[in-house]
Amino acid sequence: MKRTLVLGALLALSACDASPLSCMEADLAISARFEEALAPHRACEVDADCGLFSPRVECADSQFAFCPSSARTDSLEDAQRDVQALGEADCVRVSPGCVSSATCAPATAECVEGVCRAVSSL
Repeated sequence: MKRTLVLGALLALSACDASPLSCMEADLAISARFEEALAPHRACEVDADCGLFSPRVECADSQFAFCPSSARTDSLEDAQRDVQALGEADCVRVSPGCVSSATCAPATAECVEGVCRAVSSL
C-alpha cells in the first residue's frame, strides 16, 4: 500500500511538473506503467501459455532494465514493445546517463487465475 501511494504521488507530480526526473523517479514511474502495458498480453488457461521476458526501456542516453515479467508466449515481443512505448513517455524527462538494472530472484512463468505471472522460484 505504501509503495502504491508513493508511486501515485510520483506519477501525479511528474504529470504536473516538467522538471527532469531523477534516475530513481524515472525507474519508479516506468515500472508503475507495466501493468497497463502488459494487461492485453496476459490472458492464459495453462502455464504453457505463458513465457518470461526481461522488460527494458531504452531512452536516448539512459536505459532501464527490470526483473522478468510474464506474458503469453505468442505475444512476448508485443509485450516488450508496449513496455518500451509507455516508458518513452517518461524518457523525455529522464536525467541523462541513467542506467538501471534489477537484482531479481529466479522466476517461472505461470498461469495464475487466468493471468500470466512471473512467480519467484525462492
